[in-house]
Amino acid sequence: MSATTELVTAEQLFSMPSENFRYELRKGVLTKMSWSSFEHVTIVATLTAKLFPFVNENCLGVICGAETGFRLSTDPATVLAPDVSD
Repeated sequence: MSATTELVTAEQLFSMPSENFRYELRKGVLTKMSWSSFEHVTIVATLTAKLFPFVNENCLGVICGAETGFRLSTDPATVLAPDVSD
């Protein structure tokens, strides 16, 4: 007997209640992300602080943090949250 996994849509992911966890969606499969280490978040903060002035001064867009989900594909959906993005 084979187990079937129901795929999750991006809309379902975006409407999920926050449970103090971050999730990503990879080809319709929900992935619970682990907590970031102190070293990791300080590197991300340093990188963000260095990128922001350049991106802002050159009108290249906005800098987003890790809490931002980006829909990269549909059917099945992929929604990832990179540490830093422009």
